[in-house]
Amino acid sequence: MPGLYSSIKSNRFIGPVSGACVNLGATRGIGSSTRMLASCKNTGSLSCMEQFIRIKNPTPVPAAVPTPVCGPIDINTIVTLQNNIYILNNNVTILECQTLTIVAGYNLYIENVLNNYGTIIVETSGTISNYGLISNYGTINNSGDIEIYDRISNNSGTINNNIGSTITLTLSGSSILSNDGSGLISNTGILTNLGGTIYNAKSSIIRNNTGGSITNDFGGVIYNYTNAIIDNTNGTIDNIIPGDQVGGSIINADNTSTCGSATIIGSINGTQPTSGCPEPDPNGGDALIIGDSVNIEILIP
Repeated sequence: MPGLYSSIKSNRFIGPVSGACVNLGATRGIGSSTRMLASCKNTGSLSCMEQFIRIKNPTPVPAAVPTPVCGPIDINTIVTLQNNIYILNNNVTILECQTLTIVAGYNLYIENVLNNYGTIIVETSGTISNYGLISNYGTINNSGDIEIYDRISNNSGTINNNIGSTITLTLSGSSILSNDGSGLISNTGILTNLGGTIYNAKSSIIRNNTGGSITNDFGGVIYNYTNAIIDNTNGTIDNIIPGDQVGGSIINADNTSTCGSATIIGSINGTQPTSGCPEPDPNGGDALIIGDSVNIEILIP
């Protein structure tokens, strides 16, 4: 609007207001907007002008980000139930503040991707059958059974395999348990590798506690990488000697210039670990080895 000014210097307006318009509602009972602006100009009052001028395109107020619903997840929102088997419908991400519980007598069957930043609880007699990918950045508390047919990547997370519980790698050459990014696998139950591969890498720890048992057999391999630790101070590790059974092997980084040094604490029954450079995990590193095209569903119940 011609003749509008935005500031006062020595009781004089200087500089046009760009893109300004008059607040017509504020002039009621006083006169037209033109007369009101003239009055403000005569008084030399900037605050008077501000009462009647609104700048177009003001700085937008950011929209509020919805706060996710925390606490227990209703498993029925992410699965299809067939008898006592929960089939995961889509790729799912559990948020840091959320908890997913597999109750006793039920099996969570996975063929896609489950990313966990929160807590997964497997109750006694509960089961996870993993034919897809579980990437764990949070905590998995297992008091039941976890069957690995494809891959679990423990990326800076914690897996607690509790007393009386089992983690089993099956199907030779296909099942992988990768402990990476300073992850912790704490075993007080039974960890059995029947022909799969366990990678312990990047300053991660496999701790076999009192009462804990680790069995490596049927061609199973355990790789212990640079700065990683297998702590068997109080547990039992049976690395089966080839004979009637195929047996297993443990390869421990040998402090050469190409692969650095890893540590095994405590004794190993059966075939002793071999020093060398462990074979690299072809899909190792930070979790999502499934590619950029994967659709991750953010779970906000």
